[in-house]
Amino acid sequence: MRMMEWMRKGLALFGTLVLLLTATIAFAASYPFNGVVTSDTNMRSTANSYESNVIRRIPEGDSVYVLSESGNFYRIQYDGKTGYVFKSYVKQTAGTSSSGGGFTADGYPYQTVTTSSVNLRKSASTSAKRLTTIPKGADITVHQLSGSWAKVTYSSYSGWVMKDYIRVATIVTVQPGPTARPDDLTTSYQLLQSGSDGTQVTALQEALIELGYLTGKADGIYGSGTANAVMKLQKANGYPVTGYADANLQALIFNGKPVNSRGVKTAIKTLPAIDGITVRSGDKGVLVRSIQTQLKALGFYTGSISGTCDSATVNAIKAFQKKHNLTADGVAGEATQTLLFGGGASSSGSTATPKPTPTSTRCLPSRSPRPPSARTPRATTPSSCSNG
Repeated sequence: MRMMEWMRKGLALFGTLVLLLTATIAFAASYPFNGVVTSDTNMRSTANSYESNVIRRIPEGDSVYVLSESGNFYRIQYDGKTGYVFKSYVKQTAGTSSSGGGFTADGYPYQTVTTSSVNLRKSASTSAKRLTTIPKGADITVHQLSGSWAKVTYSSYSGWVMKDYIRVATIVTVQPGPTARPDDLTTSYQLLQSGSDGTQVTALQEALIELGYLTGKADGIYGSGTANAVMKLQKANGYPVTGYADANLQALIFNGKPVNSRGVKTAIKTLPAIDGITVRSGDKGVLVRSIQTQLKALGFYTGSISGTCDSATVNAIKAFQKKHNLTADGVAGEATQTLLFGGGASSSGSTATPKPTPTSTRCLPSRSPRPPSARTPRATTPSSCSNG
């Protein structure tokens, strides 16, 4: 009798173990899912450990999107690229599933993957001609959504698939400041990424230096150092780790309170390199250097071109404003900047009445009035200036 009881208990325990093992296998085979890298690791172009296959290094704690597995490797998406990492360095994010939540894009088109095998049809209807069947985990490009359907390209095909079978991105919209409209930010801030250069990149680099994510001097070239600094900032602020600075991220940096490298939310002093920005005492950046350079050329400023609006710069702005019958408050707003860069300004020793000239050193677009305290950019209308 006792033997029978032991046997029943043994069978029950065995059944429990089988269920647990089955559940574990089913869980492990559920792709795609969101994961996190548990240690610095290499992403490779193929599922092997040859050093020649390394695409890039993924820092510990960065999020990845696991598409499938191949032997000891996971096939993943990270920083806009697809590759392979060792399974032992990735764990599934708690509470996530194969739905792929948290995936964002700046707009259409964007790259993504199928989460299941799906038919590609000529139009958005189940009765439309089937062009091909796209396998699970395949790379596709999404061009638009329409109801339950998505227009995509796959290999040499273009057509429609049901969006329930693909990883759909949430299109990120810029969060405007209290005195700005969404189109202000999206038209003012340009997408910056590897290969970009110019004053907007310089301003971004100076902001990253101020926030503690970048060291050295801003050179205006968006290289790997800048991309890595952007990824650190994105990770600290809960943004998708992409390595590029879209309008949404730049709006956070220059118009919001991003988390700095010490984990503190802070409003920075560095100004963006865009039109429509008022310069005040303490501000820093490309625009401040331009103002100092112009004031120095006209004889109002004798200090160094530091890029910081210090007391000497404020006094020079006041002297310029007084000379040109503007409110001498030391704040370089729209009227001050238009005259300063417009070619009609008098030098500090001249008594001539300033007149606009056809050849200006800076072409400013016409703008609608705004509150003097506003620092957020505004939409601009075309001016009569030509770049040709």
